[in-house]
Amino acid sequence: KPTETKTTTKATTTKATTTTTTQPAPQLNNKYKVTYKNYTSDDGKLKYKYPQITGLYDEDMQSFYNDYFKKLCTGALKDAAIETFKGTYEVKYKTKDTLSIVFRESCLYSGAAHGYSCAYAITIDLATGNTVIPSESVNMDKAADAITNDTWTLTRSADGVTKKNIIDYFSQFNEETIKNTLSVENMIKIRNSGDKYTVSGKTNCNSYLDVNGDPVLILEVNHALGDYVEVQF
Repeated sequence: KPTETKTTTKATTTKATTTTTTQPAPQLNNKYKVTYKNYTSDDGKLKYKYPQITGLYDEDMQSFYNDYFKKLCTGALKDAAIETFKGTYEVKYKTKDTLSIVFRESCLYSGAAHGYSCAYAITIDLATGNTVIPSESVNMDKAADAITNDTWTLTRSADGVTKKNIIDYFSQFNEETIKNTLSVENMIKIRNSGDKYTVSGKTNCNSYLDVNGDPVLILEVNHALGDYVEVQF
C-alpha cells in the first residue's frame, strides 16, 4: 500500500512518476472514497490516471482491487509498439454496496495512420468482492434486434455521430453476429472465495451502471464513427 503522496515506479523503458490525489465526489454519500494515481513516463508519451479505493471496510478487498486496477491500466503501457497512450476512468455508479467504473483509452501505434480509442468497465459487488456484468441483466435477443432500429438511446458517441449512423453501421450485420458481439461468456469475472480472489475470462467487460443503476452497453464500431459508442435499451 502506498504511504507517500509521491512515489517512483518504472515504465517499460523509462522511469515514471506517480502522484496520488483524492477525486472529489460531493454527490456521493459514502464513507469509502475513490482516489486516483497519475502514471506518466518521463518522456511524457505514456499516461494513465487509474483508480484506487481508500477507506473500504474490507482491507483485503481494497488491497486486491487497488493492485488489480494498477495492473489492468499500466499493463497496456508495456506494449513496445505504442507511440503515445492516454488512459483515464470515470466513477459511474457508487453506493455502499456497488462500485461501477468505466475506463477509457486512446493510443497511437508506431506507423499507424490514426489513433485508436476503446472503453471497458468493471462493476464490483462490495458486499461479496465479486464483479458483476451489468449487460447480463439485458435481454440480448431484444437488444440485438433493437440495435438496428430506433428503440434504444445513444448515451455517448464521437462528435457528429448520430443514431442513424449507428443504425446504418449495424445494418450490415445479421442478428446472430450482433448477439455474439454482446456476449458475456468470455468476459473477465472476479470471484472472492473467502481466502483468495480468482480472475477468469479474456475480454474486458462491455457494460457498466449509470448514475441511476441502469446498465449501459459499450459497442465497438468502426474508426470513422469513433471506435465505440455507448447505448441503453
